[in-house]
Amino acid sequence: MNQTNTATPLSKSTCNALRIIFELMVLFHHLYATSTVFGEKIDGLAGVIAVGGFLIISGYGVGVSYLAKGDGYRNKLLKKRIPKLYAIILIADLLYLWLHFYTGNTFENFFDLVISVLYLPVFNGFVALSHYIYFLADLIIYYALFWFFSRAFKSEKKPLVATAIAILVLDLIVIAVLTVVNMETGSNRHLRACLCFPLGLLLAEILKDENARALFKTLKWTLATWLFVLGTVFYALTDDSSMVEYILPILFAFAIIIAFFGVEIKSKAIEYSSQLVLYVYVSHEFFRELFKYCYPVVPENVRAILVVITSILVAIIIHELVKNLADKDQNRVLTKNIN
Repeated sequence: MNQTNTATPLSKSTCNALRIIFELMVLFHHLYATSTVFGEKIDGLAGVIAVGGFLIISGYGVGVSYLAKGDGYRNKLLKKRIPKLYAIILIADLLYLWLHFYTGNTFENFFDLVISVLYLPVFNGFVALSHYIYFLADLIIYYALFWFFSRAFKSEKKPLVATAIAILVLDLIVIAVLTVVNMETGSNRHLRACLCFPLGLLLAEILKDENARALFKTLKWTLATWLFVLGTVFYALTDDSSMVEYILPILFAFAIIIAFFGVEIKSKAIEYSSQLVLYVYVSHEFFRELFKYCYPVVPENVRAILVVITSILVAIIIHELVKNLADKDQNRVLTKNIN
């Protein structure tokens, strides 16, 4: 089967625009995480929905790419995507390690130091230094699970469906086990919006059918409206923070994404900005903590603006460096092939 951008209601350019929207929500959440200006519950909701949106788009993108490229794409995830994401986590952890010592903090033992730098948080209350970038760790976990289950179910009639259901069931088992042993699942960052990635995979499978795509486009505003209404009612009537963090990303994030079905957004500015999202996401919390420590007397809103500006500038620099290195590597390969 050959799946292309024209055969999906969510084109690459539209997904880029959605990533920017969700990144803005993450910035809002992190910059005002300790603020009383907007209220803690609303603030937390923005972050959880944004993570859910990122995971839906990631799952959908993996599903569409797998349907188009098959085993080749699965192997690419293992050999290129996962190592790249983990390298970014390690670099971020080294920066956070410096910040950790710079602000006068220490570690109780060497074991905690190693776990923190390698970003191997366990369910014992210990949190990695750069815990604000947990989304990248989640992606690595889901990419690995996708690689494993898609290999295990490759002989099935619909391997993507089997893979998505297996990951979804595993998520539910983990949630159930942690709930039984009375863990604070709602505050565990690696469980926020965890159901959204396999649901994104299922969305890719559903929308590979032309009739399903046409139906979704026709009913998109009805679907988006009902999801938003259900999410609002659920949020108003539910006091359980765990349920809020599991259910609302599915309802609100899907509502936002479905609203963009069939919308083609082509802009060089959006395309370029979407390439900065990852680097802004990784760096902004580091600068927030750094500025908070170095300039505590500066008003919070002023520091927030400085954090955003600094993160964007650093993201541009990193992006250009990575781009130049990639171009040089490509030129070396072309020269080698010619010779």
